[in-house]
Amino acid sequence: MIRKHGNKADELVPSGRKQSVIQSTHQSYLNTRTHTSKNFKQIFLLSFDALNDRKARSALTILMVIVGSALMVALNGMSAGQATFLNKQ
Repeated sequence: MIRKHGNKADELVPSGRKQSVIQSTHQSYLNTRTHTSKNFKQIFLLSFDALNDRKARSALTILMVIVGSALMVALNGMSAGQATFLNKQ
């Protein structure tokens, strides 16, 4: 069964396969819940798989963080420079 709503990526993947992935992920979470070292490994693997599945979204998110940080540094530098200029006056 294919979903009728959502984005185009959702239309390409059958919802039954998504449900099985969710169930297997939940089961593996329950298995590794008591083992902290395995839990970190599982989190890393799940996040890496998510990055691979959503490459464009991940790239845009990384770009947004970099540009946002750069803008905040530039704004902070400009305001500090303006405050120094006004203090000299």
